[in-house]
Amino acid sequence: MRYATSRRAARLQCNAASVRRRACGTPATIVAHLGDAIQSVMATPDLAGLAAARGAVPAYASAAALAAEIPHESQKWGAIARQHKITTD
Repeated sequence: MRYATSRRAARLQCNAASVRRRACGTPATIVAHLGDAIQSVMATPDLAGLAAARGAVPAYASAAALAAEIPHESQKWGAIARQHKITTD
């Protein structure tokens, strides 16, 4: 089980790194294609209706926009966690 935990930790680390640096082997063309497809689906009236029925508003952000937001969000929520002495188990 230790090996599985180590592999899972490596995958999580790789996923976080890929958001910041597009590491881990996902070609930029694939990222762009997926982003375009997601943006297209999110713009449909069907999805807007489903989201509204659940009290949500669909919003698209590109991989680059999300990557730029992660350091800011990490800093903000890290400060809140430290201030309130919130830790993980």
